[in-house]
Amino acid sequence: MPHLCLCQASDIKILKEIIQILKPCLKVTEEMSSEKYVSGSKAIPMIKCLREYLETITPTNYLTVQLKNTLLNKIKKRFDNIQKVHLFSMATVLDPRFKKIHLDDGTALARIITSIKIYLNENSDLGAVPVLSQASDEGDPEDIWQAHRQKLMTESSCRSEGAGTSELDVYIAAPLTDLKSDPLAIWKSYEGAYPKQTKLACKHLLVSASSAPAERLFSKAGNIVRKTRNLNFLSTKSHP
Repeated sequence: MPHLCLCQASDIKILKEIIQILKPCLKVTEEMSSEKYVSGSKAIPMIKCLREYLETITPTNYLTVQLKNTLLNKIKKRFDNIQKVHLFSMATVLDPRFKKIHLDDGTALARIITSIKIYLNENSDLGAVPVLSQASDEGDPEDIWQAHRQKLMTESSCRSEGAGTSELDVYIAAPLTDLKSDPLAIWKSYEGAYPKQTKLACKHLLVSASSAPAERLFSKAGNIVRKTRNLNFLSTKSHP
């Protein structure tokens, strides 16, 4: 009978800590690679929430401490300047679930706000200013969106009563919408009143956070239109 190597209690503890560290990374990867809902505007908020979530984890083993630190360093190295990427920052601001609460780069945020104002001034719309519904999702303690919800509570308590009257000011001052809401559907409902602003929002909200959806599409196409399949088809056609 072969000898079985059983895990020790210390090994199981290490595995649990590894799962605790990697589980949120899996969630972020899955959400960023989705092709069924808006993902580009989630890039900045999710990366910030992931970093804050990982920083709250306190591993006790040397290996898991190294794993956590390595992940945080890699995230910082790869995504530290993501707010300077115009498409991602613009998509985040125009997403009624996030707007500007995750953009702490003042220079990048100012550029985005200026760009939107210039666009709206050149393409002024007529109609009533939309009123966005208050976010209401709660989530569980292990959800990486907890950092977002904390920011949301702070933002709500500090919301200014004397917001500007321009279309953009009213949009920014309005409460954030539920995390589960569809930003494209929200803007679509305002298309009649604000066709230009809706067009700007939808244009940037369609930006994908990763190339995974396109890669999956090419992979599916490759399975359908294969080189060998085409050769077999031509061979059959030429030799009935």
